[in-house]
Amino acid sequence: MKLTRALRIIFAGITLAGITLGIDRITVKPSQEYLKITPYSDSEDYGDSCSQTIQFERSKTRMAFRYTIGATHEFPYIGIGIERDSLMWNVARFDHIKIRLEPDFTDNFTVLLATFVEGFTKRNEGLTYRLFERNVDAITSSTLSIPLKQLETPTWWFAENKISGNSNRESLKKMSQIRLQSHPLSPHETPLRMQIRSIRFEHSSAKTMFVLLVGIIGFYLTFFMKKPRSLSFVPLDISGRAKEDLGILEEYLGREYAHLDMSLQKVVHETGLSETTIRELLKKFHHKGFKEYLNGIRMIEGARLLRETDRQIAEIALFTGFRHATTFTKLFRDQFGSSPREYREKR
Repeated sequence: MKLTRALRIIFAGITLAGITLGIDRITVKPSQEYLKITPYSDSEDYGDSCSQTIQFERSKTRMAFRYTIGATHEFPYIGIGIERDSLMWNVARFDHIKIRLEPDFTDNFTVLLATFVEGFTKRNEGLTYRLFERNVDAITSSTLSIPLKQLETPTWWFAENKISGNSNRESLKKMSQIRLQSHPLSPHETPLRMQIRSIRFEHSSAKTMFVLLVGIIGFYLTFFMKKPRSLSFVPLDISGRAKEDLGILEEYLGREYAHLDMSLQKVVHETGLSETTIRELLKKFHHKGFKEYLNGIRMIEGARLLRETDRQIAEIALFTGFRHATTFTKLFRDQFGSSPREYREKR
């Protein structure tokens, strides 16, 4: 009887650990309609494209890309960019990237992750997104498994942005785009190809086995060292999910606040968060309602525009999401204690 119960407890530990790591993954597939998948090339840097897309095809099962790398410029490039509809991925908690592809139809390429750096990245300046990259120098199977720690920020990125090199990887919590780009040593003016089926961020098998082992040992000791009806457990970290949802909400509103049609219903539709969740998050972490929080962002940006530009107040009101300057002026006075005109004159 005791042995049967012990086996049940051990099996429960294995199941719990397996489910935890099995569910905790991010999978990117071409069939996911919310993904934006588009080719890009060196025309972004040089103004004229020296690398060319021959064919790009997206189906439910694959992304097929045929291209040539130009020889006109010193550092030509071309690739595929994958991003979500206004949201970002948190990949910092994973340790591996697995890419499923067609090895017979895929030449060597480079994997890049473009990440958002708080207080530094400018949304309309692509090079301010911190890059983590790794060259794939050999393709020998249909699944590539790349340790995330092997993706590093290239030295040219630090030089381009005039900052010192560092090992900070915090921005992986806000990955904006996955890029599959031409390999720097690939031949120029030669047709090349790439066929990708899926990209997955997950935990390594070694980590999975370790957690499973810990689960077995923990439940085994629980059964033999404690009273039969007293089971130890680790409380679920509910706050972690709340903070992740808050990050999604803050990131979205911080980027989209200036839209004239911004509303709570629009945020629900764009972020996938419920109306109740949004209200609770803003009340708990900012002690504000939705409109109060949104208008607070708009007022701060309005004040900056008043200080740093000579735009008319009506224009600034429109730029920050208000159809009528009178509404902007009233809210501005409530927050700063003076009208926009008075505020500008003081500065």
